[in-house]
Amino acid sequence: MVWMHGGLYSTGSGNDPVTNNYRLPQHGAVVVTVNMRLDILGLMAHSLLSQESPQGVSGNYMFLDMIAALEWVQRNIAAFGGDPNNVTIFGGSGGGAKVATLMASPLAKGLFHRAICESGTSTAESWWNGRPLKNLEDIGEEIFQRLGITTLEEARALPYRNFYEANNAIASETVGIWNAVDAAVDGWFLTDTPLNCFRAGNINAVPLICCANKGELTTMFPMLIPGYIEMLTGLEKIGVPGYACVFNQVPDTWRQEGLDSAPHGLDGLYFFGDWDNSTGWWEVTYDWINTIGYSLKSPNPRLTDTDKYISESMMNMWVHFALTGNPNIEGLIDWPVYSAASDQYLYLDKILEIRSGFSTTNR
Repeated sequence: MVWMHGGLYSTGSGNDPVTNNYRLPQHGAVVVTVNMRLDILGLMAHSLLSQESPQGVSGNYMFLDMIAALEWVQRNIAAFGGDPNNVTIFGGSGGGAKVATLMASPLAKGLFHRAICESGTSTAESWWNGRPLKNLEDIGEEIFQRLGITTLEEARALPYRNFYEANNAIASETVGIWNAVDAAVDGWFLTDTPLNCFRAGNINAVPLICCANKGELTTMFPMLIPGYIEMLTGLEKIGVPGYACVFNQVPDTWRQEGLDSAPHGLDGLYFFGDWDNSTGWWEVTYDWINTIGYSLKSPNPRLTDTDKYISESMMNMWVHFALTGNPNIEGLIDWPVYSAASDQYLYLDKILEIRSGFSTTNR
């Protein structure tokens, strides 16, 4: 199971304690966490960079780093007890969008065999949809102009921070935070936008889990469920199973303090198995939650057996899915393959429950 971290396409790390927690491996997975170039240094295109490329393209370096990591897994994971013929890519937030984009890339063909998107996709409106290479080259050229440079030699002599500042200034004036940087539709890494690839069935078609947090759907990411529907129906058309999930488990203490539904990022503490507050990431999550409009009083959520049950259930299902392409475990839950007709999904909140109406859960 290869983890692509979140943090938009601009921040984050594969080194944080919770994603390197030991419990998911205890359930039978060999877990690899990946770092990659980020933000403008990971995704900047420019005509001069394209000219020096054998493929005549630029940008997408962040994704090429992920592909290099997956190629490393193919060569080396057997030495760690893993199976190069049974690789699952999974990621949260921006990492979910990275996973969706890799599913649309011909360069990633054969490098993974299952996929899990947590709170992120690249098939949703106004959210990392991929842009024409020429559009991104134009932005790169504007960055050069703002920095007063005309050659790659001059560019490579500058501190990296200069490029971040120039790109952020352009983004604030034009496209906004979600598309400050994006994948390039370059005819090589991407032949079309991820959305169009899913609609056409031109994807790395592998079994998929799409999971959203209930509290992020109405305000922060209302476009998430429609984006997931595009992925799931795209797979349905070509006969590949996909599974839909909404996570809403909140520790009782935090729910009593006003956290009425699971916010962005809370699910990771459960599917990485920190049901006993051992990694320090609950305190980080507490700080994050209080920056998005809540006023929690207790950094320690006082986790209970219910939190452990949901966490252990998610790890069991996620690892079983990675092993078999099917998250169902006898005696735990009968989680149906998603279809547009039934619109069924798994709902996690104190218990495991199958509900109908996944396409309307953001309303």
